[in-house]
Amino acid sequence: MSVNSFLKNYRNILNYHGYNFYGFKRVIDQILEVDFFDFSRGHKVHTAFIKTPEYTSDQYMHYQPAYTSVVKEMIQLSVAYYTSISYSDKSRFPIFVDLGCGSGKTLLIAEQFPYFKSIFGIEIDKELSNICEQNLQSLSSNNNFCINANVEEKQAINELLHFLDDTDIDDITVFAFNKNSYGQKVLESSLNLLKEKFNNIFYLYQNPVFGQVLLDNGFYEVLSDSKNSTVHKNYKYKIYHYTKSDHSHELHKNK
Repeated sequence: MSVNSFLKNYRNILNYHGYNFYGFKRVIDQILEVDFFDFSRGHKVHTAFIKTPEYTSDQYMHYQPAYTSVVKEMIQLSVAYYTSISYSDKSRFPIFVDLGCGSGKTLLIAEQFPYFKSIFGIEIDKELSNICEQNLQSLSSNNNFCINANVEEKQAINELLHFLDDTDIDDITVFAFNKNSYGQKVLESSLNLLKEKFNNIFYLYQNPVFGQVLLDNGFYEVLSDSKNSTVHKNYKYKIYHYTKSDHSHELHKNK
């Protein structure tokens, strides 16, 4: 993307939000939390863009990259929480999965955490999944995959499991990320698929519009952002945990 394109984007932000403190704050956020991610990698990756695909369902949101600092904080906190809880087994196989990964920005961030054994992105839009695959080529690790599939269909999880065919599924801990990429119905369907296959799931939900759906499906809220209620939605998140353990309620209550 050219300098003129970036400047045009900033001008569009100001035209939309106003030439005031809030408008300029949004421009600064765009530079630090979105554009700098590509700048810092010498433009070897392409994540700083917005795409509004023509989906057949209004359940799917347009693509817009998550804020860098927010993704890092969510991963750091969820991993720290998991490794601190009493029933955390260090022999387990932790994987990171972005359910609606777009260009793969969160996968590039998650790869910086040596804790994860494998990293996956699932993206319904073919063009975005192709960009994701190209971005992943900038990584040195070979344990990163982008799957072109629908998060609410079994094909997505089956393809993921195909890459993990030599791993005992009962030993896997899933760290699933969702930047409010879809509506309530798709969210519930995707949760049911995860619960059907995995017995230990952390759900990192940025801009958690439908957080109640997770609570209704046996997840416990364990962490959340510390921002005030009026901060922009891109800074808001909640982290949930699900386990099939019979002592799940007591463990979360005592934490």
